[in-house]
Amino acid sequence: MPDNLFTVKQASEITDASRQSIRSYTATYARFFSTEATPEHGGERKFTRDDLKLIAYIAGSTAFGSSHEEIIKELEGDALSLFRWEPPEAPPKPSEPKQDANTSLVPIERLHAMAAQLHTTQALIEKGEERIKEETARAQVLQDKLIEAQRELGKLEGELAALKASKPKGFWARLLGGGE
Repeated sequence: MPDNLFTVKQASEITDASRQSIRSYTATYARFFSTEATPEHGGERKFTRDDLKLIAYIAGSTAFGSSHEEIIKELEGDALSLFRWEPPEAPPKPSEPKQDANTSLVPIERLHAMAAQLHTTQALIEKGEERIKEETARAQVLQDKLIEAQRELGKLEGELAALKASKPKGFWARLLGGGE
């Protein structure tokens, strides 16, 4: 296996997502994963660094209560590019000592993923706020145009009422069927 691909077990340890969750994510979000992460039936599942980032994003989003539909919409946008979590360059070597899981209440990788998720959420909120400002300005321009159109309509209605009130005389009266 190349050094830049991770196994399901390694992906689970790095992202703190269960193996079952990872299998579910690769099915639900298949179009966002690499071909190595979504092999044909019976193929061994391997993950790139981008796949690990995607898993961490999905796990963090679901932990914060986002639905799969909401996550898909975010992924279709640029939410993943705003996600500031970075996986390791290569899988840990079997000879490397593993961090003792009992030394902390929450695995450090999970804390990093949660911090990155908070950063991404803040960036999305800021983007949404900017869009609200733009739409509010656009609505104000339309409101101003509507007020101007209403003024013009009122003016024209007044002119029409004045024309109707005046009685035609002479040639115009005969032509229009009125007066004399």
